[in-house]
Amino acid sequence: MSPSIRPTSTTATKPPVKLALTVVPYLLLAVFLNTSIPKFIGTDADVAAYTDIGMGQWLRYVTATFELLGGIGLVVPRTVGLAATGLTALLVGAVLTQAFLVTDGSIIMPAVLMLICGAIAWLRRDQVLGLIARH
Repeated sequence: MSPSIRPTSTTATKPPVKLALTVVPYLLLAVFLNTSIPKFIGTDADVAAYTDIGMGQWLRYVTATFELLGGIGLVVPRTVGLAATGLTALLVGAVLTQAFLVTDGSIIMPAVLMLICGAIAWLRRDQVLGLIARH
């Protein structure tokens, strides 16, 4: 009988983490679809929020595009880490914007999403570093 080979990835040895890394990205995709589509449509609330920011409505379209592409990237196995990293950066900006520029917004939702995406990015850091090393 040969000795068993232990996986080096910490997520491979912890089924709850592996399950979370499988399920949570789909939940986040639903969240980002729910936040990006109204931005593309231009609901009154979104137009007003981006007017408060003061950088023009073009930022609403850029944000919606990054949310949509990032959400899709979370469910594509090859891009999970990169999408989570990009969304974390986007959400840092959202938290700062809500905290300092938007008068009627709350930082709770973007902060929670930022922490979840950041955790996924951290758990998938080997994937992101592998993508960077190839280029």
